[in-house]
Amino acid sequence: SDVCSSDLRTMEYWIRYNPRVKDATGLLCALDHTTLYRAFDGVGEEFLKRLFHKLVLKLHDKEIIKGKFLVIDATHIYAYCNTRKNTDKHPVEGAEWGEHHGKFYGYKVHILIDAESEMPLAMIVSPGNDHDSPFLVPLLEEYETQYDFEDITAMLADGAYDTASFRKIVTKKTGGVFL
Repeated sequence: SDVCSSDLRTMEYWIRYNPRVKDATGLLCALDHTTLYRAFDGVGEEFLKRLFHKLVLKLHDKEIIKGKFLVIDATHIYAYCNTRKNTDKHPVEGAEWGEHHGKFYGYKVHILIDAESEMPLAMIVSPGNDHDSPFLVPLLEEYETQYDFEDITAMLADGAYDTASFRKIVTKKTGGVFL
């Protein structure tokens, strides 16, 4: 596995000594790092998504996340694990050459954020060469599917999302203004 045992040991202590983490994850007792190491490869994307959405809901219940003002954007994530210069011969799964503040090799994370708390509400990871705009509708749909928050007052986005059709979609789906 690519997971370092010291990272898992840190996670063990974090779960053991942070009651909020224990409560949010539903763990009745802390797991030790060797158990985490053996189970790590079995943790799938769906489990992580459910965990993420449960955390967002708990933060909303505590009124940390309001869901009134949303921001959508994307940024790059380098594929640091690939130290080889010839990415055509030795690619990293899912990574591609993209353009974001210069050329980079890696991924993009497209994210919908609660503006007041600056907490993520929905996210999608894609190859680095993907444009930002095709992910606006899927992020809004994930938001609608996962959360039953009050109407959105406004959604803010940069020029990559500035189209008449997106303004109509956002207004229809959220009832708010698209800026």
